[in-house]
Amino acid sequence: MQPLSEAFGKKLQEYRSNVISQHPASLLASLFRAMKEPEIPPMPKKADGTLDSTYPYRYYKGHYWDDIDLSDGRLVRTPILEARLDRYFKQLVAPVPDSVIAEADMLVAKTKNDKESFKFVVWWITHTYETSPVMGMDAVFVHMVEKYYVTGKATWRRAAPEGY
Repeated sequence: MQPLSEAFGKKLQEYRSNVISQHPASLLASLFRAMKEPEIPPMPKKADGTLDSTYPYRYYKGHYWDDIDLSDGRLVRTPILEARLDRYFKQLVAPVPDSVIAEADMLVAKTKNDKESFKFVVWWITHTYETSPVMGMDAVFVHMVEKYYVTGKATWRRAAPEGY
């Protein structure tokens, strides 16, 4: 007999899977997909026969965004997208400006089909690295400003008054 928490967890997963399959376009299905964590397969062996200990990290990072539709603007109005961005940049991306910039541009590119997602992701990354306590991360802020704000891609930003 399995513990009650395991049984409940299994029922919850079944319910979520049913919602996703029966109502794939619904907000609830989108939320349930966004809440899923990548399932890491067993570690493969390297040529010398030892297990590849970096595989779980690389697989998890490589599949972190698989079930999240970054062109779904409805996710902007939930706490899930912000929490995923925060976790991704704090725990999975090397805290080096070049790495952060590459990941930021990759994510922003995935939002191009939705104005709300694009606006939120560009704003979140810009704000996060504008206020970062880590020395050198202002380079990420400068990159975001130059690539998205100065070029006019951040259409929600008001133009500065004359003389500024």
